[in-house]
Amino acid sequence: MVGRAEALEAINDLLASATIFTSASSDLLAAELERVAGDRLTFTQLRLLRLVDRQFHLAIGDVAAYLGVSSAAASKAVDRLVRSGLLARAESPGDRRATEVSVTSEGQALLAEFEARSSATLLRLLSGVGAPQLRDISGRLDRLSVSLAAGRSGEESLCFRCGLHFREDCLLRAAGDERCYLHLGSGRRGGAPIAASRPGAADRARATTGGIGR
Repeated sequence: MVGRAEALEAINDLLASATIFTSASSDLLAAELERVAGDRLTFTQLRLLRLVDRQFHLAIGDVAAYLGVSSAAASKAVDRLVRSGLLARAESPGDRRATEVSVTSEGQALLAEFEARSSATLLRLLSGVGAPQLRDISGRLDRLSVSLAAGRSGEESLCFRCGLHFREDCLLRAAGDERCYLHLGSGRRGGAPIAASRPGAADRARATTGGIGR
């Protein structure tokens, strides 16, 4: 039988390993982003650009919900990307008082280049690990995340724990009825309208190796 001290040590080692892996992968992706965009785009801006691209268009209010800021602050964040030529503003077809944003062709080209470079790098560096093993590791981590999330309390909030790595099939969303920012807005590029709250059953997404593919 595992003692308390041994169990706590194992938990600490797991958390340390997960943190190290997250830091290492984030540093790698940040380096790829710098090669593609220089100082033109921060990682937070990349996440926002990626979200809008997936949704095809997004209201400023949804951008604010995603960033966890006021509509005024969200508008400023969008303005920076508009000035960079990566986002475009337009009047909402359903409400002239509302503004929607979409990714420009320049923004789409930047995203495509980043995805291609980061995917190639990850494929090369993780070539020694098979896809079944990777899926087994991710499944185990997902189940542990659900266990940890079950212990938190407070008001329902918008979940964006997966960051750049959008997935249709998420145990955290399914178990906790999380409001997922992946399903913001009225629809996604190439897809039908999606509710902002808990979605129905979806096919498992076949994400790219980089985890940022549609």
